[in-house]
Amino acid sequence: MKSITRTAVIVGIGFLLSSGTAQSAMTAKSAEQMMKSGQSMKCSFKNWSENGQQSGTMFFAKGKMRGNFEISQDGYGSFASHMIRDDEWQYVWGGPMGQNRGFKSSVSSADGFRKKSKTFDTDEVMDMDCEAWSEDKSFFVPPADIDFSDMTQNLRQVQQATADMNQIKCSACDQIPDPQGRQKCREMMGCS
Repeated sequence: MKSITRTAVIVGIGFLLSSGTAQSAMTAKSAEQMMKSGQSMKCSFKNWSENGQQSGTMFFAKGKMRGNFEISQDGYGSFASHMIRDDEWQYVWGGPMGQNRGFKSSVSSADGFRKKSKTFDTDEVMDMDCEAWSEDKSFFVPPADIDFSDMTQNLRQVQQATADMNQIKCSACDQIPDPQGRQKCREMMGCS
């Protein structure tokens, strides 16, 4: 009888251990907060906004994030998109960019771009259903079959072109012979 009881207890403990007793919990945090927490977590979310619906699963570990998203957006329909982000780089692919195309950018330039566009905002607080996750380092490696364009360089070129345009506008004002007219033009163009 003791042998049967012992076997039943061992089988019961084995079942509990193998059945994945990890519990999930709802949390209202941003992806940025989750990355900074340093915890290894798997979080699911659904988010609605005036631009459409976003849902997906995000994986966090040691300051890194991987997101697999399903996005329904006015003008684009529904599509899958993916993101990997660490302290330095952000990689995005899928969706309107096509199957084998994506872009990468430094986190600092990506933050500036993200705030001006309607892309996934890692600072936006949202309700997520999270559970502990054992880190899989392969989740944070950009896929080799995706051609990533470096948006950091593109953004620098746009900034330089904008600076050049401002210089051209100010130079045009400098051609006005009347000092008051020249000054008024420079003020209107935002020249220093």
